[in-house]
Amino acid sequence: DRDYAYSEEEKEERERHRGKYKNYIDSLRTERLAKLQERTERVPSELKTFDTDVDLGIKPACGLKPPKVKQGKKKNLEPIVKVPEGLTDKVMTSVELATRQFNKETNCSNLPAS
Repeated sequence: DRDYAYSEEEKEERERHRGKYKNYIDSLRTERLAKLQERTERVPSELKTFDTDVDLGIKPACGLKPPKVKQGKKKNLEPIVKVPEGLTDKVMTSVELATRQFNKETNCSNLPAS
């Protein structure tokens, strides 16, 4: 369709723009590579080569143990959250929760929880 096609002038303008953009990207790449080359040249030669044949005998995490908590420290620890009276260690059922909530709302604390 002629209405949507580029004219010859538009095609030439697009190609010129692409060429400028490509040159710009290429110049950024050459600058980056030159900086990288400069940095690698400044590194001493001792650090450039590695002697991988030498075995230091180090095993990662070999012999590491977590610290043990002493008995004296355990006595000083207090529970962060204090359990309210009347609660047990078990998980309450939905009926028990509803009864407890009902008792709180109606101030009937003398009724049994379950």
